[in-house]
Amino acid sequence: MMIAIMQPTYLPWVGYFDLIRSVDAFVFLDDVPMAQQRPNWQKENRILVDGQPRWLRLPTLRPRGDATLINQMTIKKTDWALQHCALLAQGYEYADGYARYAGEFEQLVKKNSENLCALNISLICWMMGAFGLNTKTVLSSDLPVSTARKDAKIIEICKSLGAQKYFSPSGAKDYCKEESFEREGLELIFQNYTPKQYPQAGADFVSHMSAIDLIFRHPLTCGNYL
Repeated sequence: MMIAIMQPTYLPWVGYFDLIRSVDAFVFLDDVPMAQQRPNWQKENRILVDGQPRWLRLPTLRPRGDATLINQMTIKKTDWALQHCALLAQGYEYADGYARYAGEFEQLVKKNSENLCALNISLICWMMGAFGLNTKTVLSSDLPVSTARKDAKIIEICKSLGAQKYFSPSGAKDYCKEESFEREGLELIFQNYTPKQYPQAGADFVSHMSAIDLIFRHPLTCGNYL
């Protein structure tokens, strides 16, 4: 059994879904402190509007300050949902998948408008459906894992699910060391992903946009570009 573990991000890029499709189970890492770096993919991502990247940002609150966990993050009561829907309309109103998916997106953001983690997970699962992915998903907060240290926590999660292999994003090479996993009888495999180009509105392909760019433009074939 191979698993992957990632924090739930806002409208992730295509590489996130390549990670999901490559494993038997995918764990949403929801019980770690919310990162503070920018860009912060837990609460922002980019789409294309008139061929240019535009940011969709969520106005968030940390109820417990710097100690606030991802699943404790809240969203300010503003008109952000209307703004995001309007920007998506501006960018994709004439795209093939807009009529099919825009209403579903609007319903999800309005239904999950208070808790950041719930919003992100609901959108990711919805996007998984658009890509035709049925990978099992699990919350790390539902698992009997006690440690908070990055590599040790990942290893404990793997053990709790009975996994033999851990499929890691390449960005985790700084703290995921092969020898640590080998000692625990686990195989560490790093994702080696190059995004495929797909037709966009402009002449030049713009990579690393939210995967919603691909879903809205190519609703029937988006899974072929993972």
